Amino acid sequence: MTQLRVLDRSPSRRAGLRASICIPTYNRREILLRTLQSLNVQTAPPDSYEVIVADDGSSDGTPEMLATLQTRYRLRCVTQPNAGPAAASNTAARLAEHEVLIFLDDDQIASPGLVKAHLDAHEDHGPVLVQGLYPLAPGCERRGSSLLY
Repeated sequence: MTQLRVLDRSPSRRAGLRASICIPTYNRREILLRTLQSLNVQTAPPDSYEVIVADDGSSDGTPEMLATLQTRYRLRCVTQPNAGPAAASNTAARLAEHEVLIFLDDDQIASPGLVKAHLDAHEDHGPVLVQGLYPLAPGCERRGSSLLY
């Protein structure tokens, strides 16, 4: 049986969460840190979203960085044995506490309006898939990406 270790860095549970941002990662500490920092400057209120990072067995200090990272938003981290990005994404989604899921790769630096744009789209149109082209950070073109402009 696979054991998951979950780290919840929030001092207390915040009410009114609206979106769960799911980020799988594996040995990408530095670019993941940039992505998480970009989520700190969102135009959406910090209590309107949470971030769940699913670490897929990193050995580069990612879990240690996550354990000490301070954010404006609720950050939860889970570490699992290496099983690939799809498994890590699914792990993060299972831990999500809100019905709006936003999937980001660890190298997707978020524009300040990302969370608000997703929440607005869901408020305006109900349950929808929000997708669009999104430029990746230089040197990080390993997978596709999406974002609503």
